[in-house]
Amino acid sequence: MHLSAYLSSAAVLALFAPSVVAVPTLEKVQDAAVTLDLTAGTVVPVPGGSQLGIPVSEVVVKSDNMFNATCSGYSWTTTYDAGTDAEYTDVVVRLTCETADEVPFTVFEHGTGKKSETTLRHIQYDIGAPYEHLRSQFFLAEVITPVPELTLVVYRVVQ
Repeated sequence: MHLSAYLSSAAVLALFAPSVVAVPTLEKVQDAAVTLDLTAGTVVPVPGGSQLGIPVSEVVVKSDNMFNATCSGYSWTTTYDAGTDAEYTDVVVRLTCETADEVPFTVFEHGTGKKSETTLRHIQYDIGAPYEHLRSQFFLAEVITPVPELTLVVYRVVQ
């Protein structure tokens, strides 16, 4: 088959190919990176377009989406108000914590009271994402684990 014939057939096939649906992705908000004094009670506005990428010992983030993350005492608590989805459709807060070795986790689901034990190296919360697949499987859960650092980053959802 000549190259021109191949290109023609490829063009025809492209006409009948199924359309690709754009999947939302996350990008870091880079335009207003700030370092804050993250002591107990510090209020960090989620929709403000700030990026936090520093290890912290204690963080409290408060907006209409209540998000509390505490590393001193080695526990994280997250609370999410689903009623605020419409207000924050372009902002997501991602909390990640990684360790070199697997460590034990106790997961307590606030809604059901269910407790489960597991071992993980990486845990990730996406809070405030308007897309279900971007949310954490430990939605509305408390995770207790001996890890020394956590990182909080604000992302923007892009289509």
